[in-house]
This record gives sequence, structure tokens and C-alpha cells, in this order.
Amino acid sequence: MRPLTHGPAASQPVRVFLAIAFLAIVGLSRPQAGPPASAEIDALIRQLGSARFAQREAASRALHKLGEPAWNALYQEKSTSSDPEVRERAARLVGSIARREFVEVRRFEGHTDVIHSVAVSPDSRQLLSGGEDKTVRLWDVQNGKELRRLSDIDSVYCVAFSPDGGRALSSNKGFAVLWDLKTGKEMRRFNGGVTWMESVAFSPGGRRVYTVGRGATVVLWDAETGKERRQYAADTHMALRLAISPDGRYLLSASGFRPGNFEAPRLWDADSGKELRHFNGHGGPVRGLAFSPGSGQAVSCAMDGTVRLWDVDTGKEVRRFLGHAGAVRSVAFSADGRWILSAGDDRTVRMWDARTGEEVHRFEGHTGAISSVTCSPDGRFALSGGADRTLRLWRLPSPVSGR
Repeated sequence: MRPLTHGPAASQPVRVFLAIAFLAIVGLSRPQAGPPASAEIDALIRQLGSARFAQREAASRALHKLGEPAWNALYQEKSTSSDPEVRERAARLVGSIARREFVEVRRFEGHTDVIHSVAVSPDSRQLLSGGEDKTVRLWDVQNGKELRRLSDIDSVYCVAFSPDGGRALSSNKGFAVLWDLKTGKEMRRFNGGVTWMESVAFSPGGRRVYTVGRGATVVLWDAETGKERRQYAADTHMALRLAISPDGRYLLSASGFRPGNFEAPRLWDADSGKELRHFNGHGGPVRGLAFSPGSGQAVSCAMDGTVRLWDVDTGKEVRRFLGHAGAVRSVAFSADGRWILSAGDDRTVRMWDARTGEEVHRFEGHTGAISSVTCSPDGRFALSGGADRTLRLWRLPSPVSGR
């Protein structure tokens, strides 16, 4: 157990009692009393290992009532405490608090067909979605209202915000479109010479655009002029998915499927276009890719039902996440890199501990396969969309700060 952060050792029992009494008196109402101090939470967690059953039960009730503010500390203690009683009670509280706190907080309805892709704006205030109904839709996170509808000529397979949040990319069967979100007008098109434009992305600075489609390699474009600048070519590589590292150094692409062969994701040097390495291991078409916030790791998911974490420098598999029933179609890192989110055909969004591979929580509510999942830049929520034509916003644990 960690020590109390202040006060002499002889006063610890008194402080524990006063902390429990205080939380009980105020009813643990966060809006009225404000979040408790770290020392108060630590005191309650320490009390989980008390020799007296009544004190253990009182601490459990207080922490459960406190909820999300205590969750991160409990999550740590369930694995690190030297007291087995504390570990057991902390583990139970982690699960019960998560089921109550980390739930669907908002639903966005309006699409008339399958949603293929979702995105969150850099300031975490707006959402983008695109799908089979041939529309790109802009939403307000706070009130759930549709702010703007951008019509495309065909099914939309991928959407992305620019780093400044003022523009958006969408892809359809023939090309990618750059949109001005303030006016809703099309700014330019990027024609990759393919019949299906599967994935699009902005560079971290927003001056470059990456596209990829069936039967083609990844193409780099100048966002301002629309001119092609480079192709990331490799023999027999038919990329369908792509991801750009947050630092802009790397590009990751995956083919998805070629008859008789499941291609491994490929890592590229974004500036030179040089292919660096493969990530070998998946036994099925790769459907999702994402880099960690620090760019040192990458995650992929596939039709084989697995999620795999890779070391970018070596190309070696670091960890495998198992549990989905069916294909996994999308993956994302939380803003602090602590969690990996995955979603797929089993209609669940799952939150994994990136360090241990443990499934920490499962978000349930979608009534159809989930095509896309992502996390907000502010770390507060995850967003998913899929076959049930809805977008759903899920509350995430608060990012760890100062613990």
C-alpha cells in the first residue's frame, strides 16, 4: 500500500475515520462537494485491508459511491497492493464502478444506412461520420445535433478531420473529397485512379493528404494544390487501410486480402517512401490500424478475431488481445496511450490495458456489427458507429494525472 501523503503516522487511523465520516456525511456528491483529494481516496483504499470487517465494508461502500474519481487508484491497487484483501476488493470495485460509470452517454441518429467511418475533431467538440447512405455528417458532441450534411456521390468509406478542425476528408468508390466544414462546400478532389477509395488521412501538419484504394498503393497528395507527390509502391501490395504516426515519421498500410494470401501490415518512412518492415502474424485480412500517441507502437486488428500490438522499431509482436467473437474491424488508442479500443462483428467495443493485454471493460449497446471506433483527443470518450445506423458516445476513465 502507498503511504498517506501528509500527516504523522500516529494520526493515520484518525484520518481514515474522518475521511470515511466526511464522505458519508456529504453523500459523496461530486457536483456539490467537488472531487475528493488523493489522500482521502488513498485512506479509503487502505481501509479495504482493515482487520475489522465493518471498516472494510464501510470503505468499499464509500469508494463505490465515490465512483469514477477513485477508479484509477483502485485499478492500480488491484494489481500492485501487497494485501490480498485490498486486491480482491479493489478488483470488485473496479468492475462495479466501470459498469455504472463507463457507459453510453449520447447517441446520434440520422443515417439511413450502415455507418462505415467515424472521427472526432481535434478540440473534441464535433464528430464526423460517413456511410452507405452517401452522406458525410457533422455533429455537435454536447447536444447531439446534426450541424451539417455533406452529400457525396456514392457510399462513404472513410472520414477524417484536418488537424485544425476546419476541413474534412471523405472517400468513396472513385476518389477522395476535401471539404470546407464552415461552408459545407467541396474544395477539391483527389483521384487515385482506383474504383474503391478505401482510406484517407491527413498528415499531422495538415498540408499532406494520404489516400489508398483497391488495386493501388498508398498515394501522397499536396492538400493545397491537389497534386500527387508520391506513391508508396511495393510489388503485389494492394493496400486498403492506412494510418499515420502522430509524429509524422511513419505510415502504416495493410492490404486486407489477396486471394490465397493474407498480407502483413507494412511500415513506411513517410518522407522517403522507403518500406521499412512487415508486421507478420495475423491469420486473416487486416481491417484496422492505429499508432500509439508516442508513435513507438502500433496496433492492428483483423478478420481472424485478434488485436495485435507491435513494436514499431523491431516489427515484433508485443502483445495479443483475445476475446472478440468474430471479425475485429477497427482499433484505436486512447489519448494517453493507456487503453486500446477495439470493435467488430460481435457488436461490442472493448477496452484493453495496453501494458498487460487485460480486457478492462466492455461497452455494449449496438444492435449491429461495429465498423469504426475512435477516441477523443481530450481523453474523455470513445466514439463508435456501424450497421445499426447509429453513432454512440462512450465515457472513458479520466486520464491519469499526478498519480
